[in-house]
Amino acid sequence: MPIDIGRVSYINADPLFCAEVPKEFSLSSMTPDMLNASALEGRLEIGIVSRWIYPEIKDNYRVVPPYCIAGDGEIMSVEIFSKYPIEELGGKKIYITPETGTSSRAFRFICMRKFGFDLFESRVNCESEADAVLLIGNRALAYRNPFPYKFDLGEMWKEFAGVPMIYAIFVARADIGIGVDAKLKAYLAASLEKFGADRFAVETSALRSFARQTGVELNPETIHKYYSLLKFELSESSFKSAFDYVAQNGNI
Repeated sequence: MPIDIGRVSYINADPLFCAEVPKEFSLSSMTPDMLNASALEGRLEIGIVSRWIYPEIKDNYRVVPPYCIAGDGEIMSVEIFSKYPIEELGGKKIYITPETGTSSRAFRFICMRKFGFDLFESRVNCESEADAVLLIGNRALAYRNPFPYKFDLGEMWKEFAGVPMIYAIFVARADIGIGVDAKLKAYLAASLEKFGADRFAVETSALRSFARQTGVELNPETIHKYYSLLKFELSESSFKSAFDYVAQNGNI
């Protein structure tokens, strides 16, 4: 039976999964919160999970670097849209999408250390009543911001931490033989090679997928810029410094 790879259902993962899937694998698409839940319950075989939940699953899963979903500055798809400057959001009503695993914790990390308030303390369940909304992935890219302020996590993280931001990592369940790691890496490398060789085709496919999922059409320039900002593979040193930063500075 094929080993299932859990992939993020957003277009940010498309370049990692554009090659033909080898016969030893199958693909399942899920939102980040669903992937995280699957890993926490031990159901995920291999796939992508939010970086900041890894401490909760590390006894049962190993990391498969250097492939990931990362960025080193502006990211476009992890945003807080707000009525107020971010330093004034303490005590304000904040809607946080339930789909997030890493992004909300990273924003919280910055807000607590830089501005002295806990982003989670005044979260609300109704987006229409919120003073600010935190959105990720396709929803963030599709959002038509009615507020005067927008804060990009990638930009804020780069300024605050000075290291790349790893949003999601590949993991393999410990009971699955380590030999699968090389096969997974080969598939991801083949996908990124295809993305590099025919980027226009991948971007065009992503635009169609995005429109189907959100009802919003992105222009080609936006998707091209977005994929230029995303990093799908880091050097060994960059991956280590970005991955270790959270553990060394506190995992909120």
